[in-house]
Amino acid sequence: MRQNFKRWYYHFITDHALILMLPFWPLYILGMRLSRPILWFPVLLILLALAFWQKFCRINIGQNFQALPALPGGYRTIGQRKQKGARAQTCRELRRTLLQDSWEAANHIPSGNYQALTHETVLRRIERSNRIHVDLIMPIYMGTLRSVLKAQTHGRCRHCKAPCRAWNAPQRQFYLVRFRVNN
Repeated sequence: MRQNFKRWYYHFITDHALILMLPFWPLYILGMRLSRPILWFPVLLILLALAFWQKFCRINIGQNFQALPALPGGYRTIGQRKQKGARAQTCRELRRTLLQDSWEAANHIPSGNYQALTHETVLRRIERSNRIHVDLIMPIYMGTLRSVLKAQTHGRCRHCKAPCRAWNAPQRQFYLVRFRVNN
């Protein structure tokens, strides 16, 4: 339970839009409960602006990864994204594209400051890249790759009759990695 809380906590704090939205939700709920449009309507506009900022200021890195926008002077957060039209592909094809994208991602990241929650395998690829300078490596939680596989395959892994090796793999250490990408 503690490891799961750590995972959700670090996913939350690395998403800048969620952190900015958090103080506005109680104001919005209070305005709705008191039926005061003067209170809830401006808050709703701010929440929508933050949601659109997060949605439209993302940078795509290959088919499977994206970098969320950052606050000024902060780090963009790199995370996995679901492929569009992936339901027609098999689980094996989806895993293969994820693996291939993770190998090529270091070459496709634009210059800037980034952070990611990742495991040892990807961390080694980041450290080997000539374009990337690692600023921080902090161990944060132990976990399996099941959440990554469920997101990648749109939940098909949960009901798979012949689970792959990655689904049954033991827990591994995950890290918060902050790095700079140079041209």
